[in-house]
Amino acid sequence: MSVETYPFVLAIERLAIPLFLGAGEEERSNAQTVYLSVKLHYPSLPVSAEVDGADYLCYDTLCQKLLAVAAKQPYQLIEYLSAELLRAIQAEVPPTVLITLTLQKPLPFLLVGYDVQGAAVELRGQGAKR
Repeated sequence: MSVETYPFVLAIERLAIPLFLGAGEEERSNAQTVYLSVKLHYPSLPVSAEVDGADYLCYDTLCQKLLAVAAKQPYQLIEYLSAELLRAIQAEVPPTVLITLTLQKPLPFLLVGYDVQGAAVELRGQGAKR
């Protein structure tokens, strides 16, 4: 089953994450903001879409956990940080949920002048919560 056939998507769009990130020490020494977007693709409507007050995934709690992962340490690579964030999400959702994560960062100051908005990594996975 592809994500296009999943009838319900819970999305977090452009969560601003302040952190220290960069391959070089100079870039990593300056705080910057990256933007995280997450889509959780459910294979069927969750009970919370049918019953108000049913068990649900609290997106605020999930965002707080993701912010804590990012604040845990300075990161050299956006790829590694993306994988860490994906693992944190996987721990919160069941294996039937497909995950799409996109992490965008501004270009480092050395690349200013190029006609590019920034760099991005997109990862996909499945939930792992039992």
